[in-house]
Amino acid sequence: IATDITQKTFIKEANILGKFYNKNIISLYGVCIEDTPFYIVTEPMHQNLRNYLNRPPTQAEVVKLVDIAIQVTDGMIYLGEQDYIHCDLRAENILLGDHNTVKIANFHLAQHLNGKKYWIVEKGTRVAIRWTAPEAYTLKRLSIKSDVWSFGILLWELATKGKEPYPGMTNAQVLESVSKGYHMPIPRNCPEPFELLMMNCWKQNEDQRPTFIHIFNILYLPNK
Repeated sequence: IATDITQKTFIKEANILGKFYNKNIISLYGVCIEDTPFYIVTEPMHQNLRNYLNRPPTQAEVVKLVDIAIQVTDGMIYLGEQDYIHCDLRAENILLGDHNTVKIANFHLAQHLNGKKYWIVEKGTRVAIRWTAPEAYTLKRLSIKSDVWSFGILLWELATKGKEPYPGMTNAQVLESVSKGYHMPIPRNCPEPFELLMMNCWKQNEDQRPTFIHIFNILYLPNK
């Protein structure tokens, strides 16, 4: 739904969604702009990943969590191939449907790089601090490697069954600490494939972070 304030963002998101055709990206069915509020109509999904993770632990066994991560990675590989970055990758923006299908959704912050390595963050852009790579506020730029950082936070959400990242810290504390090189400790009982990936996704130097293809291979090949 779009109000007058978000109408520009609404139109942008609808245009972006209409360009994507991938099994792990939410599908656009149509838009309603005859009268306000405007609506984006997408394929039906059951719930977002954060709500799923908040269920009893038996509902989210390790094999399922790894499969979710693999499907998200596959969708992000596709986005990269289309020269897009998501800029808001987190459990709340991952939807679950029939037959264990996982879809990346919420493209209101997504950007087309137009062949460039970075997108320069525009003044007034509001990002989710706890999921956003440090270069967004230290260098005022985002790239596909910034989405890789966010994916590392998503892995942390999976491992902790949907807890909010950086527990006990304010957004201001997170921003300051991460800018100085801090990262969260690996959660207890973390699925083995996630441990090293988290640490690599959170490299302060974005060029040292893995690609989504590399992440996919690490997650997928042992489970093939």
